[in-house]
Amino acid sequence: MLNPQLERQQTVRGVLPVAVFGLFVVAVSVLLMQWPTFQADDSAVATTFHLNRVMDRFSAGDVPGALADGVVYVLLIGGGLCVAIGWARGRIAALIGLTVIGLLGLAYLSGVALYNGPMIGVFGFALITFSGVISWSVMAGAPDDEADDQQQNQPIPAVGQALPIELTMENVSAIESGSGYDDASHSVA
Repeated sequence: MLNPQLERQQTVRGVLPVAVFGLFVVAVSVLLMQWPTFQADDSAVATTFHLNRVMDRFSAGDVPGALADGVVYVLLIGGGLCVAIGWARGRIAALIGLTVIGLLGLAYLSGVALYNGPMIGVFGFALITFSGVISWSVMAGAPDDEADDQQQNQPIPAVGQALPIELTMENVSAIESGSGYDDASHSVA
């Protein structure tokens, strides 16, 4: 049987290729595919690259919209960091980060998913979310890293050494028989 920490690292590392592929798909959709242009009026919608969309919003004075569009780049960087942390340490926190990044990306792209760039981006963020949620659910019953560290730091009584008062047979039999237990004198009442 493998060490629980090693099993957890292998589970995390097993889903990271799916997340990496999702990040790649999102990067391709953001950098190479067409997105709807920012339109201040009711003119026909044209398509352009995502970076041009962000710059057009800045030049039109729509700073909040440009910042909202720029969040996808922050999500890509954050996803890359979560993948690196997940690969290096195998921490569950990396999966939670990937899940949050995937959900935020899906929320960002949901409004413009009728165009080919955002549509492919939705697929990439769905892969990222899928990899985080599935592996997190597989590992939900596994103890986390902090619990493992705390469990390893607990002293184990040696053979013949007295157990703590709560675990002695006298206390167990008193509890099973229903008689009272006097905590002050450590005796059965």
